[in-house]
Amino acid sequence: MSAAFIEIQFSGDQVFHLFKGVELGARKPQRMLDAIGAYLDSDVTRRFLEGVTPAGTKWPVSQRAKEEGGKTLVDTTVLMSGVTHDVQGDDLLHGLTEIYSAIHHFGGMAGRGKKVKIPKREILGITGRQQPRIDKIVTNWMDGLWD
Repeated sequence: MSAAFIEIQFSGDQVFHLFKGVELGARKPQRMLDAIGAYLDSDVTRRFLEGVTPAGTKWPVSQRAKEEGGKTLVDTTVLMSGVTHDVQGDDLLHGLTEIYSAIHHFGGMAGRGKKVKIPKREILGITGRQQPRIDKIVTNWMDGLWD
């Protein structure tokens, strides 16, 4: 029976510098977080146009869209244009700039006297549809730490 093997030797200094670089890179995840934020921004914008939740479920069609034959929540594109993210240190903040986005995301009573029922239309979120892309961004970032 025969065997083949390769022996690679590193000096202590080489190993130390390699792991020191990985440690320093891991302390600076901002580029990775920004890439995740940019992906989530584009995902939300795409889903606005499709009228679906993060999981891919269709939103309830709005009365205006029914009457005018338009799309729900994209008539003026103000809400959709407010999709944004910000990296603050080790935190990724992702959301919408318009204060009224919450009533559309969570649903509830709105308008004068709270007489109009707005159905829940989830806008933000991460599900199994987004997770593989996020995993790839993280994996690519981690791979880059070894370069």
